[in-house]
Amino acid sequence: MSDDMKTDHTMAETWAGYEKYGIWNEDGLVGVREDAPEWLKEKWENKLWMRKQGIKV
Repeated sequence: MSDDMKTDHTMAETWAGYEKYGIWNEDGLVGVREDAPEWLKEKWENKLWMRKQGIKV
């Protein structure tokens, strides 16, 4: 991704996105919907990658 396409979203914006587009169950946030903004999908993919590496997020 080119630098001019990158945007930095605050934690509040990210959680607002998860609240609106998130897929939740009794374990918490488990995914994001297909209609979520691209930046939110990328944040979710990064979170999943970190979990697989054993990093608590």
